[in-house]
Amino acid sequence: MKFEDDAKKHLVKGDLFETVQSQIDPHNLEKLYNLLSNLYKNSIGSIVREYTSNAYDATVEAGSTDPIVVRMDESDGNYFIEFEDFGVGLSPDRLHKVYFNYLATTKDKTNNQIGGFGVGAKSFLSYNDSFEIRTRYDGMESKWLMSKQATGVPAGEKLAEAPTDKKNGTRIRGYIHNSADFSKFQEECKKQLAYLPNVYFEGCRVDNDYQLVTGKNFVWRTRDTPYNDVHICLGNIAYPISWSDLGMASIFIPIGLKFEIGELIPTPSREDVEYDQVSIAKIKAKIEAVRRELQERYDLSLDKGDDFEVFVDSYKSKVTVIKFGEFTLDLRDDSNVSSSYYDTYKSKPFLNYTAPTFAPFDKVGLNFRPSARFISTNLLTLEKVGYTNGSMRKNEGGKHSNSYIFKEADNYARIKTKVYRVTSNTEWIPVKNRYLAEKLQQNEFNYMVSPRIRGLEFWKAQLELDQIPKKDWRKLIKLAQKHLTSYIIKNSESYDKLVVPQQWIDDEKAERAAIRAAHKTTKLKGEISFSAYSEDSLYNGKTNRTTLHLDRVKNSKVIYGTREDDAQLKAIAKYIKRIGYLDSYGNTVGNNQNRIAVGYVAQANVKILSKLTQSYTISEFMKAEYKKLNRIYFVVANHDKIKAAYDLIGEKYRRIEDVASESIQKNYRFFRDIYQESCTAMAPYDWEPLMGELASLYKDNAEKTLEEFEVRVERILEYMSELPLLEYLDPNMPTFLKIDYLKSLKVSIAKKYYQKLDPLTENLLADVMRDVEAAQIRREQLSPADYHSKARRISDRIVSETKAFFTGMDDALVGMEDKKLRSKLINLKEQYT
Repeated sequence: MKFEDDAKKHLVKGDLFETVQSQIDPHNLEKLYNLLSNLYKNSIGSIVREYTSNAYDATVEAGSTDPIVVRMDESDGNYFIEFEDFGVGLSPDRLHKVYFNYLATTKDKTNNQIGGFGVGAKSFLSYNDSFEIRTRYDGMESKWLMSKQATGVPAGEKLAEAPTDKKNGTRIRGYIHNSADFSKFQEECKKQLAYLPNVYFEGCRVDNDYQLVTGKNFVWRTRDTPYNDVHICLGNIAYPISWSDLGMASIFIPIGLKFEIGELIPTPSREDVEYDQVSIAKIKAKIEAVRRELQERYDLSLDKGDDFEVFVDSYKSKVTVIKFGEFTLDLRDDSNVSSSYYDTYKSKPFLNYTAPTFAPFDKVGLNFRPSARFISTNLLTLEKVGYTNGSMRKNEGGKHSNSYIFKEADNYARIKTKVYRVTSNTEWIPVKNRYLAEKLQQNEFNYMVSPRIRGLEFWKAQLELDQIPKKDWRKLIKLAQKHLTSYIIKNSESYDKLVVPQQWIDDEKAERAAIRAAHKTTKLKGEISFSAYSEDSLYNGKTNRTTLHLDRVKNSKVIYGTREDDAQLKAIAKYIKRIGYLDSYGNTVGNNQNRIAVGYVAQANVKILSKLTQSYTISEFMKAEYKKLNRIYFVVANHDKIKAAYDLIGEKYRRIEDVASESIQKNYRFFRDIYQESCTAMAPYDWEPLMGELASLYKDNAEKTLEEFEVRVERILEYMSELPLLEYLDPNMPTFLKIDYLKSLKVSIAKKYYQKLDPLTENLLADVMRDVEAAQIRREQLSPADYHSKARRISDRIVSETKAFFTGMDDALVGMEDKKLRSKLINLKEQYT
């Protein structure tokens, strides 16, 4: 990099002046080398940046198109990193006069190369005591060791030299202390080398399949972006922006401000850029130029489509992406920014975001954006479908307004809501009603809808027609109605066109005939002996012998069998008792439909009970209890699998349950509900007498449920496998630290957390998360005991430092004038301490 000399300014010399030449005492050379070796705050990042930059400069100087290779690996139990180029190579003269000399450089007279301070080639000595050099130049290959000597002064030692027919180039190899630092080197490769072209990574956990999207004023890497906010790209090197020096809030878009070499001046360590008045003005001007450029691209990319369904579904949903051909820049972090009490500069979105528009409305100036809720609430009469004794009915409350009528219902099976259209002329057909009731009974969200007639005043208000010539009103209302009607038809099915399968009709007829034959409706009188199960009899084996008055059995239920059915009846009685409705005396008098008596009768009385409309054999009862027993059979039959899954997931998942992505949370809720049912259900041995009967009824459904259960469990386990510290996180770990931990691993989190942390936590996170990142180590590199111990110490430190951070806030709170800020800080402190 070229440096410009300031104009020389001299005092006027006279006879009284003398000149004393500055020099360095040879005894103090060690101090100078130590100063230069310790120039870097982030030695690992500087090593990655400096050697790759040197490789890039050598490639530019040679005019080569061969890629630079950054390689990380392990050899004989030692970790190392290599930087190899196929550029000009190092001649003996350059090695002696430049490479091994501090502050000597060949790059301070040009802006075509990145370096210029004469320090970077020795940067590995800021981390380790030595590094290896292998260089090829004009047919000769030499190997050198650069190391710190006993005197403290570095020196280069030639280890070997031999002729070679390979092309010129240089390879630097340095050894890494441990696996934690190995991970840090990998992370720095992502940050430092994001924009250097023609670099190939091996073993660095950096995706080589990426593109650099460049605008006039910015550059964006499509994968492995170096920072999550706007940063500087100076001569293909990424630098974070010091927003406090700019007096601005962070801009949460992962792009680099494009600066050519020489436009900004880096610090001597090249870890940052200088923030003088000229540089600050240039950076601010570039930020504004990028804002205008991105806004223009955003506005041009807005979807002005003619798909009304997409238009409705995106109600109040702003577009938060910009398309660059096949690549999409995600702007959600920026769009979600809002003012914060902790942010001095009151951050706000960098761009102006709007929702997609609908071309047919735009063309005629119609300012109308309906939502699915608007359609279901204002344009339809809704009647919820229920299921009672095989017939259609209105849900209690009659009309319903549901914003999710045209959306996917959030239930176990993820069944899309079924909506059937009817009109004022629809003829209700009983067999069709029964068919629908049976087919839809497992879905809680089902509706019959009919149109609501709306007058002129309604449409005038909704379409904002006051500012439009009256002669155009009719045309605009018809246009809106046309698309709304089309939307409803597309998202519903016609009741009138529904055809009931003939096989279902035949099966229903046969079933109803069998029921009529089994349960005659003649009124019965008299009484029979009935051995009912009571709470005590479930455990002491004795039934409660009572009398069942046949003329009093009205709306209640009786489940019966003979003494040979004792085991099965006892299992059913335990189930009835568990749900709270066991009538232990058979006194089924009155209208309480929830009272159920379970017991056995003499064989001669079985035929009598079969004629009662509210009496059930064991088989008939289990069919009637389809929903509940279906799930119970599943959890009982798969009790061990469910318990094993909980052992893998349960407690560990709860540590990140509040921040996990929405899809993972839904999978966990499905898993959790099943686990809770398995805990509250009767023990498997209590169900044993009924398992054969239950299997004949519900085995197929249970297999389908098990398949879904295993898929959801697998998704949760895959998610958790990406979090190596999960089992060691303290349950009291603050939410904002969990968020940052997941973000550091590029793991998806709940959408509401897709925004930056407030500046108040940055100092704490800088230290704590450095340790967290250092612990991203492979288990095979440490014994289980060592890994557990190290992870536990880091987790403990997170909690202790968090508490110390907020406890130490007391002094800052005293005398704080901003009452709102003070209140926020106090609440935050109470939450985390």
